[in-house]
Formats: sequence, C-alpha cells, structure tokens
Amino acid sequence: MGAAPGEGNRPLYGAISGTGVASPTRRAPALGAVVRVSDRSGDHSLVLSTQFRKQFGDRAEVSALYAHTRAWDRMSLVNFQARPNLQNTPLDGTLDDRRLGTSAFEISHRVELSALVRLPYRMQISLLYAGASGTPFTYVVQGDANADGIGSGGMLNDIAYVPRDSLDITLANPADWGTLDRFIESEPCLRRQRGRIATRNSCRNPWFGTLNVRVAKAFPTLSGQSLELTADVYNVLNLINRQWGQSRVTTPDIRAPMLRLVGYDASAGRGIYALQLPGLRQIQDLASRWQMELSVRYVF
Repeated sequence: MGAAPGEGNRPLYGAISGTGVASPTRRAPALGAVVRVSDRSGDHSLVLSTQFRKQFGDRAEVSALYAHTRAWDRMSLVNFQARPNLQNTPLDGTLDDRRLGTSAFEISHRVELSALVRLPYRMQISLLYAGASGTPFTYVVQGDANADGIGSGGMLNDIAYVPRDSLDITLANPADWGTLDRFIESEPCLRRQRGRIATRNSCRNPWFGTLNVRVAKAFPTLSGQSLELTADVYNVLNLINRQWGQSRVTTPDIRAPMLRLVGYDASAGRGIYALQLPGLRQIQDLASRWQMELSVRYVF
C-alpha cells in the first residue's frame, strides 16, 4: 500500500489511470472484493438532558427540554448488509484502521418548548416548538480516489481533499479554481480543514425547527360523553410568512459529492478533478410547507 503525496497522504490500494479509472491491487484477484467483518471497540456516546415543567393551576402549563448528544463510531450503520455499509461509509483512515469520528446519527442539540392553555367553554390551545441540529455529512469524491474498488454506481467512500490554494489541487479546468475556492470559503467545515482530507461527518446541515399549534373544542353530549373537534396546524410559522419555517439541507444523505475524479496527475501524485458542487442549504419543499389536519373524536 502506498500513499499519494500532495493529497493528504491518502492511502492507495491500486493504480489510477490517466483517465481516472482505478484498478485495485487485490491479494487474490480471482476472488474479487472480499469483505471481512470484525468487532472493534471504541464506539461510544454521551447524552445530557434537562427538562423544566410548570403548571399554573388547572388553566395552563409549560415545559422546556434541552438535550445535548455526542456520539462517536468508526462506521455508522447506514445499511443492514456489510458490503453496502462498507461502500457507503466515507473512509476516514485506512480500510484496516478507521478513525473514531462523529456518528451519522448524532443530533448534538435538541430543544422542545411547549405550552397548553385551557380556555372557557371547554376549549384549549397548545403550542409545540421542536428544533434540532442538522444531520452530519461528509464531502466526498465521485469516483475511486484511493483505488479500493469503491466509487461507482452511487457507492462513494472517498473523502474530498480540501486544497490550500490553486497549486494544491489539479483541476481538469484550472479556471474552476475561483468557484471551488469560494465554495470552500462559504462552508466553515471546509474552510478550517484546508490542506488535508476532511474528517468524516465534520459538516452539518442547518438547524431545523418547527412550531405546531393545536386548537381543540369539546361539546358535551349525553351522560358525560363528548364530541371533540381538533385542528392541528403544522409549521404554523410558514402559514404566517412564506419565508419562515423553511427546512434547508445541503444533502439528505451522509455524503455530498464535491469533486469528480476524471484523471490522475502522476507527477503530483494526486487525482485530476472536475467540480461537482452541491447546492448549499437548499429549501426542502414538502418539509417547508404548512399543513393542517382536522379531526373529530367522540369520547364515551
């Protein structure tokens, strides 16, 4: 196994042609890819939470919850089968010795605020705000940048190298450097990792929060029974203003392609890349819309 100088000492498991086609060097070529599954220690998590609740007689109550989570693993279980999980997990370290890093399932901050007010005439109004940190993800290369045989058909596991300047990367079109440089500067997680291969799950989608409102009215009927009418408005902020309550993500996946491998620069010992930049913080249409649900319930 060699290491490609000039690209963060990325380990190479084979050769890459001048057109960007990788040829893995296998111990037993006749067998093709062989996946060995083993158990490793180190995965762990930490959760801290606090909650406040206050009741004001029988007329109102409020509550607030905050939770902080840190979770580390070597591979997040994003697929149930071993091989797809290997192919879909960005490689931080080597195939034999992956580094501990942020888990794909870590939600570092979560907030819930709720209030309930009971009004005359058997009416009540409740509000619930739920907000959470965006999900972690990794910027990767479209292609097999380390020649391990993984990098096609949507199976991307090679983390992008973040160049210091235009001399620290070989682009198929050198004029694209300005666009790439501005993209890196616009992403704090990339800006602080210039000159090295990014850490797995070191980037995050934006914070997402939503405010829901429920209005309920009970109508007494016979012998203590009642008919209840309920209106639930989800993402009420978007109902008030179309610019509010928006859900934005850079990628819904744990990976976001940033560069596409199109060749190999043997003199510099690194890949030749074309840009494949994602749209940053794109609005998710369905998750950003307000919705209303009306329901009827008979209680007896």
